[in-house]
Amino acid sequence: VGSEMCIRDRKWTVSSKIQYKDIGDEDMINAFRVLYNNNFKREALLFAFATVTGLRKSEIYLLTKNNIDWNSRLILTGIYDDRFIRRTKKSFFTFITEEVKKMFEEYNYNIDIIKVSERRLKLMNKLIYNKLNKKITLQICREFYSTKLIEAGFSETEVNILQGRVKGIL
Repeated sequence: VGSEMCIRDRKWTVSSKIQYKDIGDEDMINAFRVLYNNNFKREALLFAFATVTGLRKSEIYLLTKNNIDWNSRLILTGIYDDRFIRRTKKSFFTFITEEVKKMFEEYNYNIDIIKVSERRLKLMNKLIYNKLNKKITLQICREFYSTKLIEAGFSETEVNILQGRVKGIL
């Protein structure tokens, strides 16, 4: 599966290639199960969170409890001035699913629980690869999210805004 998204507008140009080979819905579910069933529960939660939000790892790691409204399942990921001028290319907002919200209940909605070390991330990736013979990383979770949005009928512009692929005034 692969698609190319190119957006051209008077104010900005964005190009993003989404390419992940032979990774489908079932693979993503199986990767989560591999982590969860092999005592990588925090990593499984990180994997699920990354998949349903489409956030970059760096954006996830910058989140605090103040960024998340658990009742509405809304995540505001950045600081913007009163004109919504974004200084960097980062996601503006995203949502989490009810299922992922319920997974956080076990940890009293502590977002820090999913901020695992680089060593654990490497072990997570290795475990998934060894069990499924597929390379499924947090970046693949982000690309998977983008593809699912396109398949659900979002425009390329909407996806690029949600993914933080634009700078400037919104």
